[in-house]
Amino acid sequence: MRTLDRPMLQAGFGTPVVQNRWTVFFRLVLAIPQFVVLFVYGIAAVVLVVLGWFAALVMGRLPRSFAAFLASYVQYATRVTAYLYLMHDAYPPFALESTRSYPVNLDVGIGPVRRLAVLFRIFLLIPAAIVASVSTAGMGVAAVFIWLIVLVAGRMPVALFEAEAAVLRFSARYNAYAVMLTGKYPGELFGDTPTGAPAAQIGAPPTPAFGGVAAGPVPAPVPPMPATWQPPTAPAPSAPAAPVAPGQGEEPPTAPSYWRPPMPASVAMPPPPPTVPPPPPTVPPPRPTVPPPPPAMPPPPAPHGAIPWSGPPPATAPTTARLVLSKAGKRVVALFVVLGVLAYVAQIALQGSITQSQAYDALSTLNDQLHGAVSSAEGQRATCTDGDLPCAEQYQSQIAAAFVVFGRGLGSISFPASAQPEVTSLAADTTTLTGALQQLSASPDAATYSAALPHVEDLANRWDTDLNALASSLS
Repeated sequence: MRTLDRPMLQAGFGTPVVQNRWTVFFRLVLAIPQFVVLFVYGIAAVVLVVLGWFAALVMGRLPRSFAAFLASYVQYATRVTAYLYLMHDAYPPFALESTRSYPVNLDVGIGPVRRLAVLFRIFLLIPAAIVASVSTAGMGVAAVFIWLIVLVAGRMPVALFEAEAAVLRFSARYNAYAVMLTGKYPGELFGDTPTGAPAAQIGAPPTPAFGGVAAGPVPAPVPPMPATWQPPTAPAPSAPAAPVAPGQGEEPPTAPSYWRPPMPASVAMPPPPPTVPPPPPTVPPPRPTVPPPPPAMPPPPAPHGAIPWSGPPPATAPTTARLVLSKAGKRVVALFVVLGVLAYVAQIALQGSITQSQAYDALSTLNDQLHGAVSSAEGQRATCTDGDLPCAEQYQSQIAAAFVVFGRGLGSISFPASAQPEVTSLAADTTTLTGALQQLSASPDAATYSAALPHVEDLANRWDTDLNALASSLS
């Protein structure tokens, strides 16, 4: 966990390695204990997020203890997900402390957050939540095929490993922004922009973490410079040889162009130059006194709201690096996004079909209950004599009570959006018919009862038409 050095969360996922096929085959079962521990940690994380929201709204940042726990929780959740999706065979440690020996590591850049962004954090999360959920859902759709590939090949292909690393890093950045660890909005789903240096290859020993940018290929050795040509040295002069008669012995060799005949002995050599005595030794001047170095200045204070990093510098190489995807890796990420969109469309369609079927069954049950109550009231009405107004009013009162129950049950059913117009019309007719039946059951005399009866019958016919229209839209 670092402060403001890198406000954007950085991640390292190692490199694809050979995995045990038995652990790959039972990966979902082996991950169950991790899910249990993650659920327990998640409860504590939810409590800290709620409390941290108020603290960040006042202080402009999370408290140090809150930030440390939430950063460790985000890293632990990322490790569990990476293990579930077969990126590594090493079992994730249950501890929340940072374990640099594990291949999956996060470096969360904790920094101040704007109070206005904290206040509207839920609304700001919507675009990133859509991207994170769609890409993760697409990776979940492809999980069965990924499992088969790793089970057969024994390791994950490089392009697939890159794509999963990109999706998991974006999800981790989304989670870090959601819990107010950083004010940097999540991004770079398709990896970081390549720099001038070539990207490191998967499995290269100099690269400590997957996706890093290495120093480039080893340059070819520079060939040695050719030796500078020097003219040959003239041979030392020797004593003149005895004259040879013509025709005897071998011909004297031709003298080279740079050779000169020796000087005759009669020429006197100049005397050597006089010997110059060496200069007297000089005494070196005294060395100036060097003033002591000034005292070291204290480090500059951290920006307002930053959580200072008080620990010792890391003794090992960093385990996180930039993530530069290959073209094949970017295509796999795009495939995950497409699969996620199709999965959500299919889920919406399936959910609509299930909701429609459930609404039809619930409406049929409600209608059967209404017919049962009406049949019971009809049986009691058969005992009434002609002109018995109290008996007829009791019958209408029972019918009105049955429609009240129907209207309440209609409001409790979850109907699909396509049937909402028919539901609204039927609910309005049910309310109108119930009111007319209640007025009819309280008629003061037989004449008023007989005059209001045709209007109630018209409302009942219209209600029956709306019920049939709703049933047709659900079938």
